[in-house]
Amino acid sequence: MWTWYTLLVQEEWGFVVPMYTIEERVKNPVQPVCRHYHSSGWSDLPVSKRNYHFIIPIYEEWDKPLQHGALDLESHILHGVIHCDGFGHLVRINGSEGGFGTESATH
Repeated sequence: MWTWYTLLVQEEWGFVVPMYTIEERVKNPVQPVCRHYHSSGWSDLPVSKRNYHFIIPIYEEWDKPLQHGALDLESHILHGVIHCDGFGHLVRINGSEGGFGTESATH
């Protein structure tokens, strides 16, 4: 899968957050619909042939390469997906005690 690494910069507060963009190509889906569509009640929409995942990993992994199986991890700070048909999902957003901005600014 093609993967891009982008640094999101917040100049006013002085911190940088890494974000990975992963292009997922779906060739022969086992399930003909997206599991996120199904859980939201849109089970009649077919799977796109190409999806783009946006991931901000947990702080401890900001300086490490993205691991195999990263699309299935539940520990990411943020995981979203956009299908080529224009629909998208916020798959996961995890916070931390004290808030995301507070923790990032102190490290």
